[in-house]
Amino acid sequence: MTIKRKSKHIEGFLTPEEFEKKYHISQSTQGKMRMAMKRRIGYVKIGSRVYYPESEIKKYLEKNLQKVEEA
Repeated sequence: MTIKRKSKHIEGFLTPEEFEKKYHISQSTQGKMRMAMKRRIGYVKIGSRVYYPESEIKKYLEKNLQKVEEA
């Protein structure tokens, strides 16, 4: 039997599920983003739950933006 807990929403933070829905980035990719040595994304861990500050998500995406120069 599996017990599912409802995740509590914390203002300004996203759960991995919310992050996936909003940005279309899978939870396995999020794990890689947390663990990558050079390009880590900030997160908070409370017990076994992971929460991403929305400000850190935006910083991560901006920092990893690939700029294209016009010809």
